[in-house]
Amino acid sequence: MKSLLLALALLCCAVPALAAGQIHDLTLDNVEEKLAAYNARHRGDWSPRLAREEAAAAWYDLRRTTVFVAGHEHKSQKINRIQFFVSKDERIPSEDGRRMQYVSDMSYVAQAAAALCLPGFDKDAKRVEALEDAVTYMNSALSKGEKCVFTSGNYQFTAMIIDGVYTIWAERR
Repeated sequence: MKSLLLALALLCCAVPALAAGQIHDLTLDNVEEKLAAYNARHRGDWSPRLAREEAAAAWYDLRRTTVFVAGHEHKSQKINRIQFFVSKDERIPSEDGRRMQYVSDMSYVAQAAAALCLPGFDKDAKRVEALEDAVTYMNSALSKGEKCVFTSGNYQFTAMIIDGVYTIWAERR
């Protein structure tokens, strides 16, 4: 699973030179705390912990089916791109249950991505609904393998499903 996620990350946002700047105030020193704070505010079940650190990215396991990647320039603490990966939880016995959890997780990480970039985003119901309509299963194009995009403020959020793994990434425009 980790090698698939790495391949997806490289495929989706492996061009650090194109990143337009720091994501809000995220740094390698505070990102785990910000993930935990978002999770606590929304009563989620994440348990953020650093899984692996590379020259240009830090990988965090949030739960069994959810991974977060914080991209940064080599030797910089400032995060200039973020990406979430969500896979189906095969431990759930029914296909309907797996699908419901997968769709719920998509929504949760899409909102988390926006909230990390745009403080207070998750408190604006209209913007949250627009995000949901654009980059989650609310947008039928996503299930057809198309890349879906949502922009807000100075940020662009792009989502895709690749080999059954939902990914959403954010970067400054």
